[in-house]
Amino acid sequence: QHCLAFACGVMATVGAMHLTGGPTTALGRRKATSEKAFVLNVGLQFRSQAVADGFVKEWGKAAAYCLRNEAFLFAYEIAQSDQDPLKYLITERYRSKADYLGAHRSS
Repeated sequence: QHCLAFACGVMATVGAMHLTGGPTTALGRRKATSEKAFVLNVGLQFRSQAVADGFVKEWGKAAAYCLRNEAFLFAYEIAQSDQDPLKYLITERYRSKADYLGAHRSS
């Protein structure tokens, strides 16, 4: 029952965002264009592509959880360098530094 209520809330929120005419991402999340935010960029260097691939797979699971459960998380993305396939950059964008240090790090 809790999951159903959560799903209904998410659908209502997404619908309201679309009705406001604001820009959204491909996943339906509202793009924040004027809000102040806390951004954390994490650079990673791997020793092999196999290790990088394993990390990206597991990180994807954690990212999906965070995006589902943390309303204050605006973006959580990983990108591979076009110069070096063993270098990656994780970009995390939160409503505030307090949200990152508190709720995100304890979830």
